[in-house]
Amino acid sequence: MFKDLLALSIILLFPALSHASPKLDEAKRAYQQLQIPKAESIYKDILNENGSDKESQFEALIGLARVKQLMGSASESKRYLKEAIKLAPWKKLSKEEFPPSFTQLHEEIRKGEIGERGSLAITTDPPFVALKIEGIKLGYSPITIPEMPVGTYRIEASMSGYSKESETVSIVKGGKRILSLNLQPEIAKNSVVLQKTDSKEVSRIIPITKSYNKRDEKIASNKGGWWSRPWIWGSTLIVIGGIAAYAFSQAGSDSAPQGAISISLP
Repeated sequence: MFKDLLALSIILLFPALSHASPKLDEAKRAYQQLQIPKAESIYKDILNENGSDKESQFEALIGLARVKQLMGSASESKRYLKEAIKLAPWKKLSKEEFPPSFTQLHEEIRKGEIGERGSLAITTDPPFVALKIEGIKLGYSPITIPEMPVGTYRIEASMSGYSKESETVSIVKGGKRILSLNLQPEIAKNSVVLQKTDSKEVSRIIPITKSYNKRDEKIASNKGGWWSRPWIWGSTLIVIGGIAAYAFSQAGSDSAPQGAISISLP
């Protein structure tokens, strides 16, 4: 009992709000401020919303289970927990976020609901990547789930500065599934692309977006004659003009300047 009260006081003093939905944040604040009817109403609104994501649905079900437990309705609390476990049978509740009695109840129901199971280990390169299973947060890599329910699941991996990766895995009874995901660094917004055109290396800065056409990376080479390249004939004229000026200056220096005095010695 003392542990439950201590955990509840920590949660009330240091709220761990979810950023999945503003409504979830509002519901959690209401619960932490012991505005139980308001919290229950918001959680139910989230469940009834069309298009709400699985993560929001899971958290709303867990929130309703906590509300019902606080209201003394054990049967209703278990009902909501079972619905949450159907959405994410692999997910364990954090002991830092929830009271021990609640996490223990969730784990007891979860073990009774999942049935046949295998195991799943997920590693990533780089490590410490955020993982989701079927759109519901799992944790950070590397991670091992020793009791993974039998079935087919979509695993998503994401990390700031890297491309998202996903893969579908199948878990069989008694099987051990190891999944390795490699995330590639995202290309910078402006990148210098080096390519060879007419045996010359040409650099060009091109904008890179998440979806771009590869043809944008190619530097079209002009196949026309010299007249289609202004910089060629412009440079040629400058060189010719310079040569002509130099020739005239040399020719003028060979003759004596006008008005000069010529002295002949015997």
